[in-house]
Amino acid sequence: MESSVFVQHGPTESQAVVWFALAMLIAFVVLIIIAIKLLIICKIFSKAGYSWALGLLMLIPILNIIMGLLHCFCRLACSEGATPSQTAAATTNIACLLIPIVLKIQIAI
Repeated sequence: MESSVFVQHGPTESQAVVWFALAMLIAFVVLIIIAIKLLIICKIFSKAGYSWALGLLMLIPILNIIMGLLHCFCRLACSEGATPSQTAAATTNIACLLIPIVLKIQIAI
């Protein structure tokens, strides 16, 4: 006598919907946290006298470490009495020098 027992190997459709909704909720919360962190970092760079756009560089791996060290150990641009245009030019030069280096490192990895 052969018994036909159906064995299910995976989630049901309702379980899949619940897991998908949970994953979307987690992704949404993570994106909100990243946006708040980015806003804070951009504000810190602008109050230090640098361009706020340097905070966006904190999203790039390895470059975020370099920018953090640069921000910690370099003199603040506003304390040197530099004009905003001089500060913007200096930060643009820093970004133009660092981005290709980091991208080459990431491509090599």
